[in-house]
Amino acid sequence: MYLLRFPLAASAVLWAFTPGAVGQLLSVADLISAIPSCSAGPAIKVITDAKCSLTDAKLLADCVCTSTEIMSRLSIATQTSCPFQQQLEASVILKRQCKDYPRESRVGLVKASAIATVAVSVPVVLLRLVTRYIKTYDFGMDDWTCLAALITLVALAAVEFVSAEYGLGLHFWDISLDRQEALLILFYASQIVYIAVQVLVKLSILLLYNRVFPTAWFQTTAKVVAAFIVLHGLGFVLAVAFQCSPVRAAWDRHLLDGGGARCIDTSALILAGAIFSIVEDFVLMFLPITEIRKLKMKTRVKVTLAFVFALGSFSTVTSLVRLKSIIQYQRTFDPSYDNVELVVWSLLELLTAITTASLPPLKPLLVSFSRLTTSWRSRLTSSSRRDGRDGSRSGIELHAEKSPVSPSSSAPAAVAAQGEKPLPQLPHISVVLQDMQARGKRGRSGFGGKGRSKEEEEEEGYILSAV
Repeated sequence: MYLLRFPLAASAVLWAFTPGAVGQLLSVADLISAIPSCSAGPAIKVITDAKCSLTDAKLLADCVCTSTEIMSRLSIATQTSCPFQQQLEASVILKRQCKDYPRESRVGLVKASAIATVAVSVPVVLLRLVTRYIKTYDFGMDDWTCLAALITLVALAAVEFVSAEYGLGLHFWDISLDRQEALLILFYASQIVYIAVQVLVKLSILLLYNRVFPTAWFQTTAKVVAAFIVLHGLGFVLAVAFQCSPVRAAWDRHLLDGGGARCIDTSALILAGAIFSIVEDFVLMFLPITEIRKLKMKTRVKVTLAFVFALGSFSTVTSLVRLKSIIQYQRTFDPSYDNVELVVWSLLELLTAITTASLPPLKPLLVSFSRLTTSWRSRLTSSSRRDGRDGSRSGIELHAEKSPVSPSSSAPAAVAAQGEKPLPQLPHISVVLQDMQARGKRGRSGFGGKGRSKEEEEEEGYILSAV
C-alpha cells in the first residue's frame, strides 16, 4: 500500500550516485556494481532515457540529483523490482548522495499548518467554554466532548509537527534511513488520532442537537446516528491499528521480506473512511432542518437557525477536497512529499469542524460583542460630530478674543480641554462577557423583532438558551 508505506528500500538506488564511503566520487562502474542486481537494469534504462552520462560520475550526479523526475523514476523502478533487504544492503555500502544539491521541501507548510491548527482551535474552544459557563454556570456533555476533541486535535497537530522534523515534506530519498522508521511510526499514530478527533467532534455536534431539540423522534434519530458514528470510528481504528500482522510490520519493513508478515492494502480503507465521513457530515447538516421547520417562528428566524446549525458541519467542504487528495495520491511512490497536501487538508478539515461546531454556543458572545461594537461606533460618530461643532464655535470665540470689543481668555482653555477628551474605546472582552451575562439573565433571545406571539417568543428563547 503506497499511501501509507514509505519505501525506505528505494533510497539505496537513489543514494548510489554521490560521494562514496570515504568522501570521494565512485566510478560509474563501482556505482553500477553497488546497485542491487534486481534494479540495475531498470535503473540504467532510466538513466540512459534521461541522456545522463554513464562515463563521468560527476556529470551523472549532476544529471540525476538536479531532476526530481529522474529521481522519481528511479524510485519507482526500485520499488517495483527489488525487495527491501537487498536495497538496504546496498545503502549500507553506498553513501547518501545529492547532499550538496538543492532539494525540494514542504516541511515549512506542514509545520505552519500544525501551528495554525493549534493557534485557532484552542482560543475558539476556550471561548466556547467561557461563554457557556457565564451563561449557564455549567458545562454540557457537548462541551466536554468538544474539549476532548480539542485535546486530541492538539495531539494530532503535535504529531504532524514532529513528523515534519523527521522529514515529512521532503522527498523520501532525501530522508536518512535512521529517521524513516520513526516517521512511519508517527504516520501510523496520526491515522488513529485523526479518526478519534473526527468521532469526538461529530458526537459534540449531536449532543448539542440533543440540548436544543427534545422531541422523542429527534432524540432517537440522534442516538442512532451517534451509535453509527462511534461504531464506524471504532471499526476503522481497529482496521488501521491492525493493518499488519504482526503490528510492528506497519513501520518495520524488514518483517515484510520473507518474515511471514502481511499487511492489508489500506488505500481502499482510507478512501472508504473518507466517503463515510462525508455522508455523516451531510446527515449532521440536514438533521436539524426537519425540526426547525416545525418551530413556530418567522421564516427569517428559521433560516438563521438552520444556517447557524449547518455551520457545525461546514467541514464537509474540506472533507470533499481531502477526498480528492486521497484519490490523487493513493498510488504515490513518494508519500513523504506527495502526501503533504493530504496532511494539510486533514488538519484543515478537523480545524474547520471543531471551529464551526463551536460557533452556535458562541452566539451569545458574538451578539453581545456586535451590540457593544455598534454602540462604540455610534458614540465615536457622535463624538466626532460634537468635536466639529465645538471647533466651529471655538473659531468664533478665538476671533472674538482678538477683537477689541469683547476680549475673552476662557475660550482657548475650553478648546484645549475639549481637545484632551479621549475617544470612546472598543469594548474589552470582560465588558462583552458581562453584557452577555446580563442579557442572559434578562432572557433576551438576541433575534429581536416585533409583533411575535408569546408562543413564538417562548420557543425562540428556549432554542437559543439551549444553544
